[in-house]
Amino acid sequence: MAYRWVEFYELARHLLADDRSFPAGISPETLDRCAVSRAYYAAYGHAWRYVRENFGVQPGESVEDHESLLKVFRERGRGDTAAKLKNLRTWRNACDYGVESGGEVRH
Repeated sequence: MAYRWVEFYELARHLLADDRSFPAGISPETLDRCAVSRAYYAAYGHAWRYVRENFGVQPGESVEDHESLLKVFRERGRGDTAAKLKNLRTWRNACDYGVESGGEVRH
């Protein structure tokens, strides 16, 4: 059975919900950073599934797959989709790898 990438999106929405019923000591910034990360991977996984099913392109299972995915969309006239994925990945990288908090991540 294929993984349901939408579950990452659903988790991201839950992390951003008004009822933040998570263990004590988990900051709102942590929840926001996790939400952005999961939202990106929901979009990334869904996009690769779309590309495989519609264009027959397979990911190579490397870090370059992120850029390869964008290239596929650009080559097929979907530059708008590529730009949105790139922006979301940039935001995800800032959330996952940003060492210092410059303030809360806003959604």
